[in-house]
This record gives sequence, C-alpha cells and structure tokens, in this order.
Amino acid sequence: MVGYDSKEAELDALKSGEIDMVFHFDQSPNLAEEYRVACTNTTWTSNMMAVTNKQHFNENQTNRVAVPQNRLSLTRYLAVYYPQWEIVDCATPEDAAKLVKDGQADCFVTGVSSQENYSKKYDFYSVPLPNPAKSCFAVNSGNGILLSILNKTIKAMPANMLTGALAMYKSASRKVTLGEFIRDNFVMVLLGGSIFVAVILLAILKLLQKARKAEAAARKAANDTQELNAKLQIAAENAESANRAKSTFLFNMSHDIRTPMNAIIGYADLAARHSDDPAKLKKYMKNIQVCGQNLLMLLNNVLDLARIENDKTEMEYSVSDVEKDFRNCIAMFRNQADSKNQTLTVTTHLLHPYIYADIPHLTEVCTNLVSNAVKYTGTGGTIRCDVTQKPCEKAGWCDTVITVADNGIGMSQEFQQRIFEPFERERTSTVSKVEGSGIGMGIVKKLVGLMGGTVEVESKIGVGSTFTVTIPSRIASEEEAQAKREINPSDKKCLCGTRILLTEDNDLNAEIAAELLQEEGCTEERAKDGVECVDMLEKAANGTYQIILMDVQMPVMNGYDATRVIRRMGDPQKANIPIVAMTANAFSEDRQAALDAGMNDHIAKPIDMNILVSTLRKYL
Repeated sequence: MVGYDSKEAELDALKSGEIDMVFHFDQSPNLAEEYRVACTNTTWTSNMMAVTNKQHFNENQTNRVAVPQNRLSLTRYLAVYYPQWEIVDCATPEDAAKLVKDGQADCFVTGVSSQENYSKKYDFYSVPLPNPAKSCFAVNSGNGILLSILNKTIKAMPANMLTGALAMYKSASRKVTLGEFIRDNFVMVLLGGSIFVAVILLAILKLLQKARKAEAAARKAANDTQELNAKLQIAAENAESANRAKSTFLFNMSHDIRTPMNAIIGYADLAARHSDDPAKLKKYMKNIQVCGQNLLMLLNNVLDLARIENDKTEMEYSVSDVEKDFRNCIAMFRNQADSKNQTLTVTTHLLHPYIYADIPHLTEVCTNLVSNAVKYTGTGGTIRCDVTQKPCEKAGWCDTVITVADNGIGMSQEFQQRIFEPFERERTSTVSKVEGSGIGMGIVKKLVGLMGGTVEVESKIGVGSTFTVTIPSRIASEEEAQAKREINPSDKKCLCGTRILLTEDNDLNAEIAAELLQEEGCTEERAKDGVECVDMLEKAANGTYQIILMDVQMPVMNGYDATRVIRRMGDPQKANIPIVAMTANAFSEDRQAALDAGMNDHIAKPIDMNILVSTLRKYL
C-alpha cells in the first residue's frame, strides 16, 4: 500500500504503472473518462451532511458553501448534485466552520461522523443531504482482468462490509477526549464508576469461566474469519477462472471466425479472377454460401447462449408430430453424412404419436447433438438417432427420450465432467480439424433444463459417444393435432407483377433484396427511411403498392414509427396495406415488437427466399 499527498499524484502513479489500483475513487459522472481510468462497481457510500447556522435550511436554494483547499472529491460532489451553490474557498475545515459562524458562508458539507463535533462546538444545525457520495476502486482502463476480479470479489463480499469498515475507521479517528466525555456525561460517569467497581469484584470470582467463554468466542471469530477468507479466495479463483475461460473462448472464436471468413474472401477473389468460367464460378459461389451459413450458425449460437443466461428465453409449446418432426430434423444432415460416407439411421418407438413440445428449441437440441455426431465421426462411421417414449407417473404425460450415438473419436472422462459448460472444448479446431466454438453443448444443457428434462453423456476415446436427452411431455390427442394442421393450397400464387415498396436504408441490403424480388417477378420501389416511405405511400394512387417490406433500424424515422404513422392514415386502403418487417433484429421479442407496432409479419435477415416468398404469398 502506497500513500500520496494529493489525488493528482495518486492518479499519475496509476497511469505510470507505479501502482495497480486506486483504493478510493469518486463515482462522479465523466470522472473516469476524464482521467482515463476504469471504475469498479460501487464499494461503499458515505452519507453527507450540510452543517449550517440556519434553523431552516433549504438545499435546493442558492447557498454559499465553504470548501477547504485540496477537497477535489467534495468539489465534484457539489458540482454534480448542487451546481447552483456558490463555493467559498478556505484553508481548513475549521476555517470553513468559522466562515459559517461569521455569516460569510451559509454552510459547509462533511460526513456524518464529523458533523457532531461542529454542532456541539458552534451550536450549528446538521441537515442530511439526500444524495450520498459513492466511492469505488479505479484501475487503468486497459486492465480488464483486474477490474473483473475486483468486481466479482466485491460482489462476493458481505453487503456493506467496506462501508462499515470505513465508518469504524472514521469513528476511531475522531474519538472525543476524556475531559469532553466526563464534562458531557458527569452523572453517568459517576454512576458508571460505582457500578464498574462492583462489577470488577464480581468479575474476579468468575474470571476462569469468562476466560473460557472468551476463548470460545475468539475461536469462533477466527473460524468465521477463516471462512470469509476462504470465500474470498474462491471468489477470486472463480473470477480468474472466468477470465481464463473468456480469453480462451475469444482465442478459439477468433480462429473459428477467421477460418470461414478467410475462405469467403479467398473464394470471392477466385470468383473475380475466373468470372468467365461458369463451372468454377458456381463452385466458388456454393463454397461462399456454405461458409456464410457457418458464420451465421456461429453467431446464432453465441446470441442464443447470451439470451438463455440472461433469462430471456421463453418456452412456447404446441402440438408436435414426434416422428415427423424428428425425422425432418435428422434429414438436414443427410447430405453432410453422405459426403463422409457415414451411415445415419433413425428409429422410433412411440407410445403416443403427438405431444406438446417447444418444437424450435427441441429441434435446436437435436440439431446440436446430431451436428456434433457427424462432425466428430470419421469417414465410414455410424450414427444412430432414436426417439423413444416411456410411461410417466404424472397422468396425461410421458417421458420422451432422444438418443444420439456415434462411433466417432469419443471424449476423455475428465472432459465429460465439463462438456456442458459454455466455451469448453477438449481440442481446438486446429488439433481436431473440426470447426466448432464449444457453445453447442452449453445451449443443449440449458434448453433441456428449461424444458424440465435431463441430458447425459457416455463416451470413451476411440469408441464413440452416446447422448441421452429425457424430457417430460404432455400427451396430445389426434383431435388437437388435426386442429393444428393447415390446409396448404396446391396452386401457389405467382408473385409476377407484384408491386412492393421496399424500405431499406442500407444500399447493399437494398440491392440484394431488389435483385431477389425481381427474380421472383416482383416490381419494387425503394424508400431510404421511414419518412420517405410514408411520403411515397401518401403520394401514390391507391393500389400502387400491394405490400411494404419495412426495415426497422433506419435514420430519420425507424420502421416501428413509420408503421404507426401509416396505420393512422385517413385512407383505409393505404392504412391497411400489409407491412412485413425485414430486419436483422431476429429474436422473438423483436417479432413481437413489430406486431405491436402494427406490422403483419416479421422476416429475419439474412433473407431466406423460401421464407420471404411464402410470407408474401400470405398477404397477396
């Protein structure tokens, strides 16, 4: 621990690397940015008092406040919370009290532990201020690891521990003298002295008993201190472990992102060089699409995990045709398995063909399991996928058991203990030659937990792995399943001649959307923001546009506000024109926000033409 004469010297030492952190730093707005430091969460707060000679004091009025020199923290506190006050400079706290006494200042500000001395000495009034002073630790802005460790250590410590310790320190440093105490409490001192003599006589007779109790209390205090130190040590180790995991994850993610990105850039360059060779051009474009889908899957996994950990994932149950949905999920990996000459089998043993399930999330669980099986099983390997139902004690329910087994590379016993932790990988893609971020199994574990189920793994290196997911499921009837089915018309509506108002601020996205729509026979006109979209619709004759594709995040006016303006138009035909959100805001709450704004539907970017075309047909 190093001491300094001023706050400026202390901050200079921090910037130069002479010290690692500042023990006391004010959490004033813009202060951290001004000194280019990073602040921890609030570690303690200090209640402030305005000491004044006025019986009726109003802190909201313009007051003259005496401030001793070198009290930078107090000056900033007043500038933030009481900018209307006029500062009167003085040399010491004692001088500040004299200025108030002489009427040259209306008040001075000090802590709770100090105000009592001045109130007694000068017969002042103490007025509590509603805004406490907040303090924290400060580190160099680039020292993220230390900042994270401090924040997690502070979080692990008992509430108000540092505040209490600071209050005790301040109280101890301002103890009244013996003479002052006797003068103010003469009767109590006299009475207490008499009682003290009597107590001492009794205490001598029980000295041994008290000594034993004191020893027991000391032992308990030592144990409590040791327990607290152990908790702090565990918190620090967890913080350090989390930082190591994050660093490892970022390292792996950097590699896993750069690999397909390098391929995309490389194939784009090759495509530009061989634009006159249709065969090569087609091959390069296909590879670029595959790499782009891999990048999108990686991004979606990261976002899914973040949403789950922030409790933003909600389960939405609907009737599922178990065998159909399971086989459709596995079918997505047929081509990938065939390219490695793998045998991919699907078996079902169902007691009830229909159940209630969160189909998208259950599909995501199966997708992660089967994707890993295909990736980590070599050429010519075998992958078995099975769904079985077992009776459940709860009436009207059954246990749906999904098993994915392979004869791939397998896992060590040590890694099986942490396979479901986010960002964990037994081997990097450089070693295993298999791309992956280590996120998928973490998502599987959390989603299965949200469904009230369990997931287990059995694996042996060189033999293979078996994952078993068990989910309690409510049984659905044939009538409930029939009610869900939609009758799809055999003749699909043609989009040729459909006039679309495309609202998109990004030129590249607009060009891509326009080309895709024109290939479907549509005619599009573009608006670059919400204001232009509203203006074009108002000026156009009725029936000019049949549907609006609306981006959400745009300058001038966003898609939500533009939709609300359109829905309030006086012309009913224009006010009721179908509006479909086409945006990179792809979560369920984004879809709901679009519907709440008055839009008819929602399509997430990147654009999937199968989804876009089917959506457009619904409203034509």
